[in-house]
Amino acid sequence: MTSMPTRHHDPLQQAILDAADEHQLPITVKQTAALTKSVTAALALRTPAPRPGCPLTAKQLDIVRMLANGLRDAEIAVYAGVTRGAVRSHIGNATGRLGAGSRTHAVALCVAAGWVEVPDAGAVRRAAWRVP
Repeated sequence: MTSMPTRHHDPLQQAILDAADEHQLPITVKQTAALTKSVTAALALRTPAPRPGCPLTAKQLDIVRMLANGLRDAEIAVYAGVTRGAVRSHIGNATGRLGAGSRTHAVALCVAAGWVEVPDAGAVRRAAWRVP
């Protein structure tokens, strides 16, 4: 049913497209990207507690994981069940605990330490701009 090609998508987007096709549901690239982002954020919330040596609290690490997956403060607030101000506070506290100069630096430090995994950002950007 979907008129979108089945190549050049990351596995999660491809699974969404396949499920939509199987159930004959029309879906756009924008909807697929939004679903991928939502599922990625939900999975970030279900990750295990911080590893030994991680100076962040579980909540701070979850928020850094969502930042690493491209979510904005307002989106993180919804998924984490807190206010945007609380998200900014958690990010500030995490940045301070890590000795990072910015939220991007905090994400980079967590990725380098193996506390946070990120998807292939290039594939996400390419999929988001693909025209059906």
